[in-house]
Amino acid sequence: MKQKQFFSLHDLAQKTGGRLVPSSEGEREISGFTTLDAAGANDLSFVVSDRFRKEAAESKAGAIILPEEMEVEGRIMIQVKQVWKAVIRMMELFYPEPQPSGEIHKTAFIHPEAIAQAHVTIGPYSVIEKGARIGEHSVIGALCYIGKNVSIGNHCLIHPHVTILKESEIGNRVILSSGVVIGSDGFKYELIDGVPAKIPQVGKVVLEDDVEIGSNTCIDKASLTETRIHRGTKLDNLIQIAHNVEIGSYCMIAAQTGVAGSVKIGNGCIMGGQVGIKDNIAIGDGVMIGAKSGIMNNTPSGSKFFGYIAMPGHEALKREAMINRLPKLQETVKNLEKRIRELEEKFEV
Repeated sequence: MKQKQFFSLHDLAQKTGGRLVPSSEGEREISGFTTLDAAGANDLSFVVSDRFRKEAAESKAGAIILPEEMEVEGRIMIQVKQVWKAVIRMMELFYPEPQPSGEIHKTAFIHPEAIAQAHVTIGPYSVIEKGARIGEHSVIGALCYIGKNVSIGNHCLIHPHVTILKESEIGNRVILSSGVVIGSDGFKYELIDGVPAKIPQVGKVVLEDDVEIGSNTCIDKASLTETRIHRGTKLDNLIQIAHNVEIGSYCMIAAQTGVAGSVKIGNGCIMGGQVGIKDNIAIGDGVMIGAKSGIMNNTPSGSKFFGYIAMPGHEALKREAMINRLPKLQETVKNLEKRIRELEEKFEV
């Protein structure tokens, strides 16, 4: 059983860059970090806004991280500028990731012409093909397949059961969750003599630095050039990225989204779950798309879309409000029709 570590509130305040209130509680020891409802007297917890003041006041937590402009009477507080930044620091402290062993398992197959740099970890039954290159301190989990001439940067984490097919390029500090497939053929068929004919896909996939891809997401290689995910973008589980797609930097895309071929997505875009994007269109910078929206045309930078077929957000909300009023409107129309008939009969119109 893992032995608990204890940290003083003074130390924790220093590590978060926050201010301890009251400062006299600095020597109090904390042994855990968890949610408000699960926290006990020896735990530190957090609250992100004044919206959760009631929960913070009722929590049994020994101390609470909260925004610097917020106070909860009677509670020990660490006030910080950025709560989520402090949460990340506490997660690293209380739930540290195990350090890679730097060992290559005896059952792994590494082609003689593949290169694994210093301190690379490779798990059981993984296959590293000819010409592949794995950067320093990267981890390849069990049962992974790294294809011919694949390049993987430094400090990457490739979870078990990931497939990276030939010629793919993976940057530094990239995380690929279990079941990810990088570089499979794009879905490209043309009718020739009345039947679908497969068009060869000979391009590649490029993932830039600090990209993270969720479980069972698939990113197809380009027809001739490249499918590229720019720096810092985060993709959720169960996403399909088709051939020739380009996604800008620091985008966040939620689960079950499908992006069709040759779509260009700008920087800093956010998409909810189950968004569908038509092929060969452009999404501007900073676009926000609500869940289950269907995007059929180019969208300008900074716009917000919701609905199917998607339309500007304020128009979609008006439409939804009108739909909700239809039963009452129908009843009103029936009453008006009845009154018109009565007037017609009265005046023999």
